[in-house]
Amino acid sequence: MHSTANGPAVSIITPAYNAERYLAETVSSVLAQSFPDFELLIVDDGSTDGTLALARALAAPDERVHVIPAFHNEGQPSARNTAMRRARGRYFALLDSDDRWTPDYLAEQLSVFRRFENVGVVTANAVNVGGPLDGKPLWPVTSGTEQLTLLDILRKDDSICIMSVFRREVFETIGGFDPKWKGNEDYHFWVRAALAGFHILRNAKPLGLYRRRPDSESADDLRMLRGAIGVFSEIEMMCEERPIERAATRRQLAAFRKRLILAEIRESVRRHRLLHLLQPPPGSLLSRAFGIVSSVWLTPLVWAYELRRPRRV
Repeated sequence: MHSTANGPAVSIITPAYNAERYLAETVSSVLAQSFPDFELLIVDDGSTDGTLALARALAAPDERVHVIPAFHNEGQPSARNTAMRRARGRYFALLDSDDRWTPDYLAEQLSVFRRFENVGVVTANAVNVGGPLDGKPLWPVTSGTEQLTLLDILRKDDSICIMSVFRREVFETIGGFDPKWKGNEDYHFWVRAALAGFHILRNAKPLGLYRRRPDSESADDLRMLRGAIGVFSEIEMMCEERPIERAATRRQLAAFRKRLILAEIRESVRRHRLLHLLQPPPGSLLSRAFGIVSSVWLTPLVWAYELRRPRRV
């Protein structure tokens, strides 16, 4: 598969599910780009609100914007794959339907590709919008570029931002996002790209606005952590002949399993299941001891988890 002769330089991939509240701002940030040679592919992933109608209205004035209705909600991995199969650009750029770019995002990212011709993926810094980190960048360093090795990516699972641009050859070589890793599919994709030999570069300049939603549910935390454990288990097998990377993967697995235990404790406490199951007979000495112990260690565990919960689901 190759871009057509008259295709744009960049295909922007935007899955949208019930994104009516945010989509207009996202599309506006794309249309404001100083680099104009792009197509924007919005995949409506079976939304139940007005996302599809809004997307079509936003696309009507600009022939570079295309809407692909999916009708059934299959998740972001499948929606992105649908868009990439139709994409005509030499580069693919990922933009979620609730995030935004600065006007120079594409120009800055493509200039990095021109300076480093052997690079396959360029990720960018972004500024948090909402939550306790509002107004702060994802990464504290905000200038310069850094090449990320597979080991770097494995040691720090947030070393690559979803706001990334990659060459078409990456998709043609490793395929799309794996639908079974919903919520963790992008990390899985970057690891596969690194394993395939593609160089990944981090542009530390903040070029986007990364929205942190306040309405995530604890059940989603459990899903994300279980998904991360599944992804790292699969990566461990991929790194079978790379002992250093495999050791880093195992350390991550151990850390995620501990976080999952804390998440499950928190969820059980919230639903009063744990106390109900473990509560000894009322009035007994064991009951009084249980009350003291639970007040000492259970609450700090829950607090510790809250401080380390995943960034966004």
